[in-house]
Amino acid sequence: MLSVGAGHECPLYWLANRTGRVYATDLYERQWQSAFGMEGHADVLTDASAFAPFEYRRDRLVFMRMDGSRLAFRDGTFDIVYSLSSVEHFGGFDGAKRSVEDMARVLKPGGVLALATEWCVNGLASGEVFSPEQVRALIDVPSLALVEPIDDRVWRRYDADPVDLRVNRFQTPHMLLKDGDTVFTSVMVFLRKTE
Repeated sequence: MLSVGAGHECPLYWLANRTGRVYATDLYERQWQSAFGMEGHADVLTDASAFAPFEYRRDRLVFMRMDGSRLAFRDGTFDIVYSLSSVEHFGGFDGAKRSVEDMARVLKPGGVLALATEWCVNGLASGEVFSPEQVRALIDVPSLALVEPIDDRVWRRYDADPVDLRVNRFQTPHMLLKDGDTVFTSVMVFLRKTE
């Protein structure tokens, strides 16, 4: 498995106990080392166990400094590639698109790409929040096909007021977030490599 924009998120350690090998890639620099819960602290490169939420198979988890839009792996290397709410930080839509295309490149035929990113529900999509049309364009890669259609109304099935990030960015639980006039949520898609 390959995780792109992985930081030192908890699923990495869980997956290390259940898969052959997990490669966690990130730049491990800038604000992700000291802000936003220190999600990408560079110390994980030398002491991954310091960030582990529980015991894990150390021989099955490898952390690497790597740009998510220029993955240093051969074509067709991985059975599963995933990225959880990271591609939107790779330089807007263009950076995210390059990353998705490169993730498709390193995926084996028949393999699955699991991708989560931000989906604009209301207001202006910009920066790190993509419009529904941009999300669809982001995953429009010739070698990838959606496993299931996107359920673009899932958030309507819940009684949820948007959490205002400018008031309390760490309030949980949340289904909808608000930043200024933009209301957004996350979208998760699964894509299978067809060729």
